Amino acid sequence: MAETLISPGVLARENDQSQVTSQPVQAGACIVGPTVLGSVNIPKLVTSYSEYLANFGSTFISGSDTYTYFTSISAYNYFNNGGTSLIVNRVASGSWTPATTTLSPIESEVESPTLISGSYNFSGSFVEGTARGGESGTFRATGSIDGVVTDGTIFNVIRNQQNGKLYTGASSAVGDASSIAFKFAAGTNPQDLLPNDSKLVPINGNGNGINATATVTTGAPIGVTGRAQIATVTITPAALGTGYAAGETLSITAGSLGSGMVKLQSKSPSTSPLGGGVASGTTTITDGLGTPASLKYVITAGGSEGVPATTGTGGGSFDLAWAKNGQLIANAAFAIGGTPIAGATADITASGLTLAQIGTTNQGVGGTFSVLSDVSGNITTVLCTDATGTSGWQTNSVITITTALLEALSGTPFGSSLTGGNATRTLTTANIATAVTGITPSADFAEGFQAGNILTIQGPNVGGVSSFPTDVVFTFVDNDLENGSVATSTALVTTITAGNSQNINNNLIIEPVSATVAIQDSDDDFAVGQVVSVPAANIGTPASPPSIGSADLQFTLVGADIVDQESFVLETLTEGTIMNSGLTEGNNGTLTNGTTDNIRWEIQGSNASTGTFSLIIRQGDDTSTAKRVLEIFPNISLDPQSSNYIERVVGNQTKVFNGAGTSDPYISTVGSFPNASRYVRVKEVALKTPNYFDNNGAFKPEFTSSLPDIGSGSFNGAEGELFSKTGFPIYTKANYYDSISDTNTQGMAASEMTVYTDAFNLLANKDDYSYNIITTPGLYYAASMMATPMNVLIQNTQTRGDAIAIVDLVSYAGGTVTTAKAQAASLDNSYAAAYWPWVQIADPDSRQLVWTVPSSMIPGVYAFNDRTSEAWFAPAGINRGGLNTVVQAQRKLTQTNRDDLYTGKVNPIATFPGKGVVVFGQKTLQSTASALDRINVRRLLIALKSYIVQIADNLVFEQNTAATRNNFLSQVNPYMESVQQRQGLYAFKVVMDSSNNGPDVVDRNQMVGAIYVQPTKTAEFIYLDFNILPTGAQFPS
Repeated sequence: MAETLISPGVLARENDQSQVTSQPVQAGACIVGPTVLGSVNIPKLVTSYSEYLANFGSTFISGSDTYTYFTSISAYNYFNNGGTSLIVNRVASGSWTPATTTLSPIESEVESPTLISGSYNFSGSFVEGTARGGESGTFRATGSIDGVVTDGTIFNVIRNQQNGKLYTGASSAVGDASSIAFKFAAGTNPQDLLPNDSKLVPINGNGNGINATATVTTGAPIGVTGRAQIATVTITPAALGTGYAAGETLSITAGSLGSGMVKLQSKSPSTSPLGGGVASGTTTITDGLGTPASLKYVITAGGSEGVPATTGTGGGSFDLAWAKNGQLIANAAFAIGGTPIAGATADITASGLTLAQIGTTNQGVGGTFSVLSDVSGNITTVLCTDATGTSGWQTNSVITITTALLEALSGTPFGSSLTGGNATRTLTTANIATAVTGITPSADFAEGFQAGNILTIQGPNVGGVSSFPTDVVFTFVDNDLENGSVATSTALVTTITAGNSQNINNNLIIEPVSATVAIQDSDDDFAVGQVVSVPAANIGTPASPPSIGSADLQFTLVGADIVDQESFVLETLTEGTIMNSGLTEGNNGTLTNGTTDNIRWEIQGSNASTGTFSLIIRQGDDTSTAKRVLEIFPNISLDPQSSNYIERVVGNQTKVFNGAGTSDPYISTVGSFPNASRYVRVKEVALKTPNYFDNNGAFKPEFTSSLPDIGSGSFNGAEGELFSKTGFPIYTKANYYDSISDTNTQGMAASEMTVYTDAFNLLANKDDYSYNIITTPGLYYAASMMATPMNVLIQNTQTRGDAIAIVDLVSYAGGTVTTAKAQAASLDNSYAAAYWPWVQIADPDSRQLVWTVPSSMIPGVYAFNDRTSEAWFAPAGINRGGLNTVVQAQRKLTQTNRDDLYTGKVNPIATFPGKGVVVFGQKTLQSTASALDRINVRRLLIALKSYIVQIADNLVFEQNTAATRNNFLSQVNPYMESVQQRQGLYAFKVVMDSSNNGPDVVDRNQMVGAIYVQPTKTAEFIYLDFNILPTGAQFPS
């Protein structure tokens, strides 16, 4: 369309001056105060309450109660009322550092030359038996590596009796008071043991002691019993046991020192064949040999010779006894003594005769006999052909053969004309049978017999004459056997004082129980397989006995003793001990200090073929089976050239506060990659894998061990408490809510006020931090220690010129209308405002009813005001000043109270029936009456200046010409008109032309603009005149 007229006509043109070329950068609120999480004095912008909670936490435990900081209450109310942009600056007491993974390292397979330090105990690598005996105590000593003295590594070695291993004593004899044997001798020392014996037996304790054994010897036979007692006890060096303790008694079970022993009494045979030609007698059989050498015995399980004995161990002897048993030996001839009987039929044998048929005897009965005549007719022999039933015969028995009885025999075999008279015969050993009568064991006879065991005497040579046709058998029954009694010691003793000696009142071995690194010299390189030695002379002079190894402490390093190099180190973005999630895992993988506020790490999917792994950040109080994953970074690498390099993906930046204690602090940023994680940053990559793949696309083997091991761990090592340890050594002395005092506000003491001052000086830089409201809930002006940083806050806010500071005046306990006014009277600044009284709310996080400072509520009022109206509207009154989360005010103000407060520059928080609690004032702390003694006007000027300054910023270094000035006017005037249209101004005028930019101004490289405004005033005092007129009166026109 043509923009000029060439021929007559009308051209309609538009000139839109209502446009605003750009909106001002929106500035929100700023809160300075303690928080549960976050970095100290590192301001952070959050845009929602959930983001605030994620970065700064909510509740915390102090003593036995749950608390929330005023900071959290203020943030909640700000966002709950429409706030969209909040800068939070955490302040805290003392030194604050983040937690790292160093104490719970993300390890690789690359071994370092460093020993594990801290409380790590090398006892698991001790060479068995070394450094025993000597003195107990804690020793600090250097050592050597494979015989080479270390450069400076020092170990803490603890040596005592806590392992509970038994100590034989300086000797093993019962007479040595230091010995275990002495304890048994003083206790129950049985007297029924095998003498001169030695046995390896278990040593039992009546407490927790287990697994000790000892070689116990017995002494010589005692008295008539022939048994013995314990003589020595030597604890087995390889089985000293564990867990024995002072006060515990020891025992050796019954039978351990002799079981199945044959009682010291005669034992009759169960089977004893008759033998002849042997006189009564005894012999001693030892170890199976008797007299003669052919006399032996065999012990069998059940009577079958040749079967190995199931008992019968050791030596010993027994006496074997035999005697005549009164029986005749069959076929042993009795020669007729004296004058022979003659005249008999020659060569005749008469058989089957009884003794009564042939004669008489002075003792002995039974038997069947034969009588023989020789070729001359003489009767010379009598023979017992069958000894069955014979008894009572002795070697002095006399048989008388009478002729009358022989002549009377049936059939008269010898005839009837016998001559010579009667004949006699005295019996000899050869005529009477012999039987084994029993065995009598000696005290040291073999043990281990069981009922049913059989002892066989191998005949026939009992007494040296071959007269026993078969073996003699003894079968043992329970009553033949006995066991040694139980042995019990008196109570074990130990001396636990440092420097005590092994041989003085110590029945338990003094030995190394702990070796930790006290100082590790960087010049000492350690490796798996090396033997570390600590000289005996430096650790209480242990010596052998009871050592079974070196007197020096020695331990052979294993993989667990050496620090695997960290693959990389993570660091929490939040500082303070609250981030220490603990080094100890409990059941189901729980961490000792794991909470919802701290975190833990986990590595999964470590893959050598791809050089990648996944990093997972979990909540500190989760478990192995119920993981609460906060973040996951999959398939990341340690290759700096890779796009998935861990620092690039997770981030490695940290912000550092510089210039503490000065008026010009600042924040510097360290690190190259912005933090993508909300919880951690990469502090260091110790084992990078540059160019992980070769030109053929294959991974380089030398890098595979650099990848992190699969596993999980915690964060630890952070410093910083939620309260001042200097001012309040324990949590219970820190004051919160309505209990804060002039010297104790939310755990912050006088020494922490400099932290507030540093924060206010940092936030004075409006180029870096943009906000239009700033508050510091928890500080109040009546406290002298708090007034100093609050003066800095107010002064810096005025210097910025683009914000208003909301301050508190008095504590809960010290708050009255009078004290609030008195504190306000000492302040004179249009960039600050104060409110009173305190209010009670339901804490949004702990759900408790708590009292809070007014300044924690006011940013929310301003946010609601700006959301529903404009910044230049008064943030007060029923429409915009309602405090809908307040339960009650500390005091219900009367009209007089409100008047007193308002005239004293304190904005009342009033309570109206049916309306609730309402902010009912909008004065600044300026003492001089002017438009700037009102908050809406101050905030109008802040809004105007903020926007117009942003426009002017774009003109700096532009040409100082009319065109540039007109550019400024073309942007400012439409904005001012829009403010006027939105009831912010009655009138305005902007001048930037040659009238105020003459040659002298231009020559000074200046460009001057003059902005005149007539701010809209608020209707704070509404007068309603009700006029009563008489009937018929005319209303005024």
